[in-house]
Amino acid sequence: MSMIHPREMALAQDILDIVQREMAYQGAIKLRTVRVVVGEATPMLPERLTFCFELITKEFPSDRIKLIIERIPLAFRCRFCGATFFIPETGFACPKCRSKNVAVFSGNELFIKEIEVE
Repeated sequence: MSMIHPREMALAQDILDIVQREMAYQGAIKLRTVRVVVGEATPMLPERLTFCFELITKEFPSDRIKLIIERIPLAFRCRFCGATFFIPETGFACPKCRSKNVAVFSGNELFIKEIEVE
């Protein structure tokens, strides 16, 4: 039996709350799909979020709600030369100019991209 994880449970509940508000605004009755974008650096495990989302939506007035999680890789941008890169073999140094003056470019996203309703 899987354990309930507080971080992912709270996130699943927040997602459902936002989706329910949007459904009420649109006058939608059935929820079919929720597509969420999650950056690789976000402190959350997709399989735990899926488990928690399925748990809290069991009694929801829809047949089965599908949660789709799109992962965004962790990428960096060099503040010196502007190159964008993933973690290279050289560590956190820019593979183009070797500068260590880099910033996170992507990978910390967390948002609802799309919902499919009836």
